Amino acid sequence: MARRGSDVVDGVAVNVISSRVEMAGAPAADAKLYIGKSDGLPYKQVGAAVTVSYKYKNISAPSL
Repeated sequence: MARRGSDVVDGVAVNVISSRVEMAGAPAADAKLYIGKSDGLPYKQVGAAVTVSYKYKNISAPSL
């Protein structure tokens, strides 16, 4: 994984992390994960064919 910078997702400041997944029998896939700077929670994941958004309500992340 490599840190690729900062962004904002739904008003939340995030760090952008990129990764590459390699598994036997499947093509390699690149993805970006958007992690909240203040809480460490994932807010978005973007791959070649799919984007997943995470929204939280009444939840607190454990202390890091």
